[in-house]
Amino acid sequence: MAAGGRRMRRNERAPEKPVGSFELVEPRRVTTTEAERTLLARPNISIRRRLAVVLILFAAGAVAITVAVWVLLSVIERKVDLIAGADKLNYEILQMRRFEKNFLLYGGDLEHVDYHIAAAESALESSKAELESTVNGECLEFLEVNLWHYKELIGQAQRMDLSRDPAAVNDRQDLFNRLRNTGSDLVTCGEKIVDSERESVHKLILFSRLFPAVYLLLVVALSAYSAVFMRRHLMQRLELLMNAARRIGAGDFSPIVPIRRTRDEFTDLAIAINRMTRELERREEFLLQTQKLRAVGSLTAGIAHEVNNPLNNIMLTAAVLEEDFDTMPRKQQLELVEDIVTQTDRARKIVSNLLDFARESEITSEPLRIHEVVGDAVRLAANQLRLSGVELVLDVAEDLPRVNGDRQYLSQVFVNLILNALEAMMDGGRLTLSSDLSLDTGCIAINITDTGPGMSPEVLKSIFDPFFTTKTGGRGTGLGLSVSLGIVQKHGGEIRVASKIGEGTTFTVILPAGEDVER
Repeated sequence: MAAGGRRMRRNERAPEKPVGSFELVEPRRVTTTEAERTLLARPNISIRRRLAVVLILFAAGAVAITVAVWVLLSVIERKVDLIAGADKLNYEILQMRRFEKNFLLYGGDLEHVDYHIAAAESALESSKAELESTVNGECLEFLEVNLWHYKELIGQAQRMDLSRDPAAVNDRQDLFNRLRNTGSDLVTCGEKIVDSERESVHKLILFSRLFPAVYLLLVVALSAYSAVFMRRHLMQRLELLMNAARRIGAGDFSPIVPIRRTRDEFTDLAIAINRMTRELERREEFLLQTQKLRAVGSLTAGIAHEVNNPLNNIMLTAAVLEEDFDTMPRKQQLELVEDIVTQTDRARKIVSNLLDFARESEITSEPLRIHEVVGDAVRLAANQLRLSGVELVLDVAEDLPRVNGDRQYLSQVFVNLILNALEAMMDGGRLTLSSDLSLDTGCIAINITDTGPGMSPEVLKSIFDPFFTTKTGGRGTGLGLSVSLGIVQKHGGEIRVASKIGEGTTFTVILPAGEDVER
């Protein structure tokens, strides 16, 4: 196993774009059960009910406006009829006055006055009940009394004494004055009735103009509420669920927590997604452990050979001690015992490394030197490297910025990639581990390059799919790269792969650098 010089090569194979930050130090994580309990604890106001209320308000507003307009038009129609009746009454009064003036000025006859008086009384009688609701009762009573009085005066005028006697002349003049005054009062009162009705109709028309405005305000208010409702209760919630789906796809299985005070159909959907997330997390942990056990199995063969050497040395040393203990000088005895201790410690370290790698644990965050993590992976795969006859070139710079992550999980990623590279080079080759740093993006890249047969574009498209494998004979589960990608994504990074048939393959693990990277 050969190791090349370790040096820093900046921006030679930098990632094309920043991977983004991923904060691993988080507050206490809310469990799915707690999130579900909180989601269900809120009062239930369904979207269906809110939409029904809005539609009912629209319908109720339309019905109310329609009924109000219909009633208002009916009132206006009655008012128009009353105006027609009042106009007829006023017309008959004016006709009475016309014959009255002809009589007073030119001595015309009063035969047709009775007809117009009767017509005026009939018009007043037919409209009296309706006019009482809008016209002052005193005016109607005055009109009724004066019509009767005017009729009496006309009768007196028809029977008056036409002699030249001064007393008769005075009586005629007094009668004419009363007739003029009464007729004038009738005209004034009739005009007041007509004006009153016209003013009432004018007010109703003005009032009717408010209904479209009120309905328009109702439509605008409900439309604004509907827009806010669509944005806050539908679009925002859909966006939240889409973000949750993206987050789950990226490997973040934290549950959806309530953001509103009420629950609705989206609450049931959030609960279903949380339960799905819990099941996905459980299965991912199972797949992760399965892949780790597979890696442990691959490492065990080489480690067994490695452990066998110190065990043989211990057995030989113990046999020599047992055979020559009585005749052996004490100094030599101590040397042999020290050799046994050294070989035992060597075996203990080998087994300890294997146990550390296989131990199941939660992802924790700590500042890491990436070259040390890569070194751990190389030591774990050292025997496979030796047995495969593959030349190792280790070119990971030691002065790279720290990364925030979990040492065991990142070590597992590099072990998986190293073992995959070794399996691709069954007839030997060269495995190169190198590093890059991009100051522009603040990302560290670790390249694992082999000189194997490479992969076709069709294989590259599915290389990270779960259970996809190109290995035959049941030697692979198809989980290694999928699990490794999930681990790196949880650390805010990504894995890229470049390969050509006959030219080998390069896997690049990109991780965001910690806060100590220089900008």
